[in-house]
Amino acid sequence: MLATMKKGRPHEPARLSDGRNVDGLAKLKDGRWKIVATGERFTADEATAVRRFNAVTGAKELAFIPISDPSQDPADSATVADQLNQDTGEVQTIQHEDGSEQIGWAVDRQKAYAWFADQLALDAHEVAKGTGIASLANYATMTLPKPPIKLKRLRAIYKERATCAKQSRNQVLARFNDFCSSTGADTVPELTTKILIDWSAQMAQTYKRETVKFYIGCVRTVLNAGIKVGEDVEQIESLKRRMKVISLPPIGDEAEPHPISPEHFHKLLATVAETRTPDLWRAWLLLSLNAALYMEDLCSLKWDDLDLTEGYYLSRRKKRGRCIRAAVLWDESIAALKAISRRGESPYVFTSTHGTRYNRNTKINDFKDLCKKAGVEGVTWSHLRDGAYTAACNAAGVDEKFARILAGHKAPGEQDKYVQRNPKCVAPACQAVYAHYFEKQKNQT
Repeated sequence: MLATMKKGRPHEPARLSDGRNVDGLAKLKDGRWKIVATGERFTADEATAVRRFNAVTGAKELAFIPISDPSQDPADSATVADQLNQDTGEVQTIQHEDGSEQIGWAVDRQKAYAWFADQLALDAHEVAKGTGIASLANYATMTLPKPPIKLKRLRAIYKERATCAKQSRNQVLARFNDFCSSTGADTVPELTTKILIDWSAQMAQTYKRETVKFYIGCVRTVLNAGIKVGEDVEQIESLKRRMKVISLPPIGDEAEPHPISPEHFHKLLATVAETRTPDLWRAWLLLSLNAALYMEDLCSLKWDDLDLTEGYYLSRRKKRGRCIRAAVLWDESIAALKAISRRGESPYVFTSTHGTRYNRNTKINDFKDLCKKAGVEGVTWSHLRDGAYTAACNAAGVDEKFARILAGHKAPGEQDKYVQRNPKCVAPACQAVYAHYFEKQKNQT
């Protein structure tokens, strides 16, 4: 039962934009609404205020059906109103702000919706003709709009149902999270063409062509997971069509190296003493430059890939057909690796306190912090690998095929088998990298 309020000056009924008055609902001077019976005040638009009033008081939400011809006998136009609302027995008159009046029937809005739906089911073509809305003629084959799909729901679906390796699944999720964060979207419809074009331009300025392709592939993988479990196909397919506006960076940008300078490398090497794990960072920096390794290569590096006694590194790169790769380790690299203790039975060289291998994305973010602390701007981890490959290729007397093996690229002929038997054949390439980054530095000091 509604609470009884103290008596005072009565409130004028709220006058709605369509000219109707709603007894018991008042529009206050400060723009808020008031339910007279309860004294509740709230801020809302007109339609929301009326719905809230009806919900609190139990009143019906009425819709006004005007009689277009004032000279027409109201009784002749009462058929529709009587069908919709048997309680409406008289014609109502509303007065507009311009002073004009209009007569019509006030009917229960929900009943009006139900009646209109029945008319569409009976003869959609006649309703389309009568209303002038041609698309209503296709009512029988129309797909009713569905709630916007949350991107976090698609993420959860993929995470639960992905059948790939855990590492691959986490990479896809990380890229999808970056995509959502960069675009600022929460639902599928929010990813408009303009937002996708802006994201594409941002990616082209930041990443190489292959990286952008990988991002797009990860997003599509998550979207397809939603389709497979029965999410609204039209929403997802519409987004996939809009994603065609995403353009890739030019092919020429992919091969452009960005070698780290000797000055920047030694600034980073000196700054590791200020970190919580200086031995770890020193080993990572030296080994990445020594063997031209990416961050993921370091995360997956195993003790079996190293021979610290003979002083070489030998493995197969998972990318590009599992190419053989080798490096002769510098004395500094061997010393840094020996300073790292092996954790239990883990096969990985670099492991967390839990004994598990590090996550690439986590260490990339940690490296950004290290660069900031060292005062080195615009350096990414791949610049270390680019530095090693560039120094090896540009050095006089270094065979180009051994520089390619150092970088993990395919070598011609039977070269792979030869390198596997004799990893130290790449020594000139490794020495060229050392000379560029250490001997010049020593001469300057």
